[in-house]
Amino acid sequence: MCLKGGSSTWPPVELRELMGSEEWQLRPVQAGLPRQSENRFHLDDACRSTSNSPQFSVCVKAGWCDDYSAGSGYCPVYPAENVDVRLQNGSTQMVLARSDHCMALGGNGSHMFLCPPRAPIAIIMNPKAGSTSAAMWLQLLTSLRRPRALVRHFRNNLAKGELGISEHWLFGAEGIGGRKRLRRKQRAALQQRMLFEVLIDGSTMRVAEYASKILLPPGWCIPCCAHASGRLPVVLVRNPFRRVQSWFRHKWLANKGKEPYATWAGFLPFLRYMWEHRSDANDPNGFWKRVLKRPFNMLDVAHTMSFRDILEDPRWPQEAAARLRARRIFPLRLEVMSSDFAELRRILCQRLGFCKGLPAIPHVVPRGFRAYLAAKPPSMQELWSSEALEIMWRMFDSDFSELGYSRDALVEKPISLPTPWATCV
Repeated sequence: MCLKGGSSTWPPVELRELMGSEEWQLRPVQAGLPRQSENRFHLDDACRSTSNSPQFSVCVKAGWCDDYSAGSGYCPVYPAENVDVRLQNGSTQMVLARSDHCMALGGNGSHMFLCPPRAPIAIIMNPKAGSTSAAMWLQLLTSLRRPRALVRHFRNNLAKGELGISEHWLFGAEGIGGRKRLRRKQRAALQQRMLFEVLIDGSTMRVAEYASKILLPPGWCIPCCAHASGRLPVVLVRNPFRRVQSWFRHKWLANKGKEPYATWAGFLPFLRYMWEHRSDANDPNGFWKRVLKRPFNMLDVAHTMSFRDILEDPRWPQEAAARLRARRIFPLRLEVMSSDFAELRRILCQRLGFCKGLPAIPHVVPRGFRAYLAAKPPSMQELWSSEALEIMWRMFDSDFSELGYSRDALVEKPISLPTPWATCV
């Protein structure tokens, strides 16, 4: 695969025309995106299905075709200063809160790649592996101007005592357009749906900006593509010991809904059950569809998937699945991001002919809404008992053998290069 003619050919004219078209902006709105959620925290909610959005087939002169869409079309942005974002120049920027609209989170739809228009890469988002930073980076490679303008407009309206997005702005030249093509009911419905995650503070009866998000018009989501045609697939990965520990601390520790596992004493039982769930040989459906006992749920599965689990997930379309099974993908490791990112740039230039500079991945730190946990964690030696290590070595065998991570829980950085780098293109 080579992008002939060098960097000047990306994005292909056919893709550029689609992304700039009125059809890309308006057809998802006419299809009712973003859809209303029954429970936005439930992975099987219909609002999260990647099949929600109309698909647009793109075929280019270079000889490849792919299907593009807005995925689920459920793309929230933060309207408040509840996220720390550090760019190289020291400035701060608005950040995309979540970028999972291309992933089949429950049983709805198929997985798709995040495919920004400005670079020939196709990202697989891996939760608890720099996913918030990657979302901001992908927004930089798509369009930061529009989401920032939306947030600014929303906050200006709040300052004037008005809640919502004005029709004149949203369907005018600064917004998505379409005032004449969209019916009045369609316009009103989109304005209402964009506020699904705007919450009211019960004590002040005002918008709780610290906990609210605004949903983007679906045409402003980072585009999804089905097959990564003409692109280099990339997945962000992290030391499995740190990733699992981070998830347990974030979601389970001091969480009454997770009792009796809500202390560090519950960490080893948590690991035991996650391994049992994966290793039940009597279930022909595999662990992807297996029912979990309470208080475990599919979020726990999604946040503890190994490198092999991610690539061999049966929810990938056939063409993408064959490519991922062959390890034609570039792992980007969080702990050595600078050197891995330099290698990514080199491969894009030398093997794909894309030699334009890529913006650096910003450092993003979500502040979160839970009180900072005062409980002192156990030492690494105490946390990673011999049994815990045995479980991790089985669950994450591919991360140790293919991504270069050490089987020693005390060694955070990788100790060798990822093997897929040799086959990624």
